[in-house]
Amino acid sequence: MLIILDQINLLFKIRKITEAVWEAFRIFLDRIPDTSEYQNWVTACQRETFCIFDIGKNFSNSQEHLEIIQRVRIIDIYLKTEGDFPICL
Repeated sequence: MLIILDQINLLFKIRKITEAVWEAFRIFLDRIPDTSEYQNWVTACQRETFCIFDIGKNFSNSQEHLEIIQRVRIIDIYLKTEGDFPICL
């Protein structure tokens, strides 16, 4: 019985880790990860004791996320000053 409970707990943990990593890519990087990138994150989360906030912190501090934020800020400033954004970007 204990073996079954351990397996259920492990399955639950893996499922939650994979969901958290997938959502972190979607929310912070606005993209779908490639297979190896996704697997690297899932493996790192399984080996270490990351909580959901650690995953969010790592993604939000990533260079890719910071570049997205910078682009959005530039667009926002442009829209406020010019009123319209050129489509050719």
